[in-house]
Parts: sequence; C-alpha cells; structure tokens
Amino acid sequence: MLPAGFKLSNRLLGAPLGYDPNDKDNPGEILALPVWTDGTVCVSLWKASWRERLSMLLFGKVWMQVWYGGSQPPIALTVTRNYLHVTDESTGRKLTRWELFKLWRADRKDCKEAHRAEQRKKRNRDKRAKYVKAAWLRHKERRKE
Repeated sequence: MLPAGFKLSNRLLGAPLGYDPNDKDNPGEILALPVWTDGTVCVSLWKASWRERLSMLLFGKVWMQVWYGGSQPPIALTVTRNYLHVTDESTGRKLTRWELFKLWRADRKDCKEAHRAEQRKKRNRDKRAKYVKAAWLRHKERRKE
C-alpha cells in the first residue's frame, strides 16, 4: 500500500532529521505522508494495489507494521469511502461542498481583515514615531539657539 493525498490533509509527515535510508538498521526510504490532524488524532489515507485488493478480498487480512519501538501506539484501521467529513456542530448534519466553500471564504475574509488591521496599526505606529522624532529634532534645534 502507498500513502495517498486527500483534500482535507493539513500536514505532511516525513522522515526524522538525520535519517539515513541506506543504514542497515533502517527499513529503507520513507515516503512523505499527507495527514489530517487536530492535535490529538492523526488520520492518513492509503491506497491498495490491485494485487493487495485481491489478497484482502480472498483472505480478509491486513498486516500492519509500526516502526515505533518497544510498544504499540493506539491505532485504528478503517475501510470506508469517506472517513473525514465536516459536520454542522449544532445539527450533526454533513455539510455540502457549497457550505464548506462559504465557510472557507468567511474564514479567509476574517484573516484578510485581521491582516489589514495589523497593517493599519503598523502605519499608525510609524506615523507616531516620525512625529515624535520630528518633535524631538525641533526641541533640539530650539535648545541650540
């Protein structure tokens, strides 16, 4: 099986720093793994080849390897067409693509407005600094006289 990308992925996992795939103790090359995470749960999507699909159909077994160390972290294997979907918290109803798009646009608009507000604050700070500097220079000129 190979890792597959999906629309809701928000992070890309890779090999740890200093990892050498040619080292005899390492399992080999590590592919980038697109995942969705909320900080507590991490979800990835894997696609099976035709041979793997046939083997699962005939024998119904999936073997999993975790290169973690001495123990097994909590995991869950799920076979479904769509695992991740966004629901309306108040009703529990799955949101349509149009509703998701509207939410994304609203969030993007909020981010743009926040950025503009930060830019205004910065401009005002710069103006105040210029004013204070000019006042200080005028004060120094008066003292010289």
